Amino acid sequence: MTIVGIIQARMGSTRLPGKVLKSLCGETVLARVVNRTRRARLLDQVVVATTDRAADDPIVAECDRLSAPCFRGDEADVLDRYYRAAPQFCADAIARITSDCPLIDPELIDATVRAFHAAALAAGYEDNGAPGERAVYHPGYYGAFVLDPDGHNIEVVNHNR
Repeated sequence: MTIVGIIQARMGSTRLPGKVLKSLCGETVLARVVNRTRRARLLDQVVVATTDRAADDPIVAECDRLSAPCFRGDEADVLDRYYRAAPQFCADAIARITSDCPLIDPELIDATVRAFHAAALAAGYEDNGAPGERAVYHPGYYGAFVLDPDGHNIEVVNHNR
């Protein structure tokens, strides 16, 4: 199972326009969110989803600078941006992250993914152990494994980056 963190970002805030590109101690708010989200051990990829408006071109430029994949979609339909970004990045599940939270906690992201894993177990799926380090496979390998009732293996993994 591929879990992608999708960060929603746009320049058009009504309270503080352009806030995601404001400097915060030498880094943009978006850079802080992307970098902190990348520290989550249970996400396979981090993507920024923005609008297709020209006003959001600076967000795309910042994503390029950060080497962060970016998806563009309809400004008025945030849900559709997530919906269409997920298959483009082969996501089986997504973690929705907002771009105006520069103190996003990577451990909280992982706790949310673990809760998602626990919910799968509660729904009748089986696993071969709780999420955790699997050094027998590779140093820095972290994974969660689930078997569905039909015997299909689902694995969420992360290697130290």
